[in-house]
Amino acid sequence: MTFIVGLLIVLRSPFAAASPELIYCFSDRAMFPYNPPAEPNEQAPYPGIDIELLSRLQKRLPVSVTYRSQPWKRCLHQLGRNEVSAVIGSYRSSRESLGVYPRRADGTRNQKASVYSEDYVLYVRRGSGVHYNAETGKIVNLDGRPLGTLLGSSITEDLRASGNPVVTSSARLSTLFGRLERGRMGAVVALESHGNQLLRRFPDRFESIEQADTTLRHKRAYLILSHKFYRDHPELSAAIWRTLGELRRASLPDLYDKYYSPKRPANRNGPGF
Repeated sequence: MTFIVGLLIVLRSPFAAASPELIYCFSDRAMFPYNPPAEPNEQAPYPGIDIELLSRLQKRLPVSVTYRSQPWKRCLHQLGRNEVSAVIGSYRSSRESLGVYPRRADGTRNQKASVYSEDYVLYVRRGSGVHYNAETGKIVNLDGRPLGTLLGSSITEDLRASGNPVVTSSARLSTLFGRLERGRMGAVVALESHGNQLLRRFPDRFESIEQADTTLRHKRAYLILSHKFYRDHPELSAAIWRTLGELRRASLPDLYDKYYSPKRPANRNGPGF
C-alpha cells in the first residue's frame, strides 16, 4: 500500500511527466576525490564522488544528467549563459548572477542542501615559519615569495582582499607543490582532502611539505543551477537540492572511506584517480 501511494504521488507530481536534461559541467582538471579529469564513466569503480552522487540522484528523481568536462572558468561562463544546467561550487556573491543557489523560505542559503563541505588549509615547507594570521587574514613570513592557489579557486579573491602580496594560480596542485618543494613559492592554499591526498601519494616527491595547523576557511559546495533550468523546473530544482542533501548525509562518509581506502588501486586518469 505504501508503495502504491508513493507511486501515485510521483505520477501526479508536476515534473514526473518528463525527464528534463541536466547538463552538469565540471573542471577538466581532476579534483580528487570529487571529479575525474575527463568525461566520467558512471559504471567505473571510482568515477568521482560528485559523479556518484549525481548518478544516485537520477535513480530517485525524473532527471537525466549529462556531463561536460571543460576548464572551470568556461563552466562558469556557460552557466551564466544558460548553456549548461549546473556546476558544483562554493558560494561567491559574484556567482549570484550566473546561477541559483538552494535557499530557505527566508532567502538564506540552505546549508543542508550542500553537496559537501571542506576546509581550505595552508601548506608550507617544514621549518619555514610561514603561517596564517587569522586576525589580519594574511599569510606571514613569505619572504617575498609568491603564494599559490589553484586557478579558479574561490579563496583566491579572499586572499587578495586581505592584502596578501602575490597570489599565483595554476591549474594543477602538483605543480604548485613542486614549486613549494623547490623553494620557489612561499606557501600553497588548497582544499585539505586534495592536498593531503597528494602528500600521501607522493611522500618522496613532496617530502619537505607539511600542512599548517590553522584552517583558513570552511567551504560548502552547492549544486548551482542555471537561471533557465530553475525557471523552467522550480519544483524539480527544489527536489534536486533536497535529495542531494539527503544523499550527502547518507552516503558521503562511506564514499570518503571508499576513495581514501589504501586498497584502492591507482591509475592514470589524473591525480588520485
